Amino acid sequence: MVPTQPQTALAPTSTESPRRRRLVVVTAISAAAYAVFSQASMGRCPGGGSDATGLGEGCISVTLSPSPLVFLAMASILLVALARIARRASDASVAERLGDRAAAAIGLLAVVSLAVCYLWWATDPTAGWSPGEPFSTLLPFPFASVDIEITR
Repeated sequence: MVPTQPQTALAPTSTESPRRRRLVVVTAISAAAYAVFSQASMGRCPGGGSDATGLGEGCISVTLSPSPLVFLAMASILLVALARIARRASDASVAERLGDRAAAAIGLLAVVSLAVCYLWWATDPTAGWSPGEPFSTLLPFPFASVDIEITR
């Protein structure tokens, strides 16, 4: 008879390790896709020419970038899920379900964040601005960060 070592709550079983690995890979791919596809910039100089002083009327530049809060939310979901899976390692079906739900939540967070970014960007936030007027728009916070620069 070959002695076997008892499994502890922290030692992964044969079915849990691939689930944990998949959860980490889904998180990494979702974060990378969000980081790459949520960047954009646009600029506009209404009036086009220069006035009598030789200076342009004014330009606006808007830059969209990923929000650190989305990355923080993804990392939080991952760490909470891994901790809960480690605590419930004795029940494989519960651990699998926790991992699957966390992976779905992280993927959904990335898709929703990208959708909000694209929808906000599609509204062309610079369309109604004209030189000499303040710029006002509804920002896509917390799904993206926006940098607005107005030069005169």
